[in-house]
Amino acid sequence: LPWHILKTLALGQMLSLFICGTAVTSQYLAEHYSVNTPMLQSFINYCMLLLVYTSMLLLDCFGIPVLMALSWFILRARYRLIHFIAVAVCLVGVGTMVGADIVAGRQDGSDVVIGDVLVLLGASLYAISNVSEEYIVKNLSRVEFLGMVGLFGTLISGLQLAIVEYTDIANIHWNLKIVLLFTAFALCMFGLYSFMPIVIKVTSATSVNLGILTADLYSLFFGLFLFGYKFSGLYLVSFGVIMVGFILYCSTPTQTAEAATTSLPQPASTGFDNLGLKIEEEQQEAPDVTTQFNKEDSVVASTG
Repeated sequence: LPWHILKTLALGQMLSLFICGTAVTSQYLAEHYSVNTPMLQSFINYCMLLLVYTSMLLLDCFGIPVLMALSWFILRARYRLIHFIAVAVCLVGVGTMVGADIVAGRQDGSDVVIGDVLVLLGASLYAISNVSEEYIVKNLSRVEFLGMVGLFGTLISGLQLAIVEYTDIANIHWNLKIVLLFTAFALCMFGLYSFMPIVIKVTSATSVNLGILTADLYSLFFGLFLFGYKFSGLYLVSFGVIMVGFILYCSTPTQTAEAATTSLPQPASTGFDNLGLKIEEEQQEAPDVTTQFNKEDSVVASTG
């Protein structure tokens, strides 16, 4: 595989592992220590972002099409047929993963309809967040973006945990293992927030979201050893299908439409939205200019 595709795969799987780490530590806290404090865990992460950067399944199926639509209209990304095929292949992989969950008996829930509506709403908001993040990190400042996320995230999550989770926090029986699990969660989340803008900047929000589809599979693999999940060969099939779709998507860069007249900050140049991946391989050099004088003392310039 070309180097730029291998780099994209590696970056996507790094983000997947960070997401996996947050899921595994949260579930371990909940199942082994009865600690259910998602707002406190998010608050710790936002505090870390604030300190550092002011000195960063239905959900997937619905979020990616919304993300592509927003990228088309807001970021002027232009997709080719192979990109739509690649997304379809990835979603087939997600469907295979859902089938594996059903076979393993891991599907449950008391109100499926309300749950689905909330997931679709969350997916839409997540897509809007990703497109906005791509615009900011490609046109403005990554450090300022993460600093502002840390600032407002700390304020909002701090208020939420004070209202909703104060009883749960007071009931925690702290010990070294719980502290280590909280620390592991915070580091994984901090790494995800810190590296996500970098990966989005050199690729695109859509390719990042396709890459992190494997996060659930990594969590499932850890769950085989930590939580007694039942293994199914469909998980491996799902992983393979998702990776094939991801490689297909990355194999052909998307193009960016010409910039329209707007008061918003615009990119320095137009072209491929994942051109950053190919900087090392396709340095574009200015043409050499040679000047000649003829007998009439006129100047003839040529490029080559």
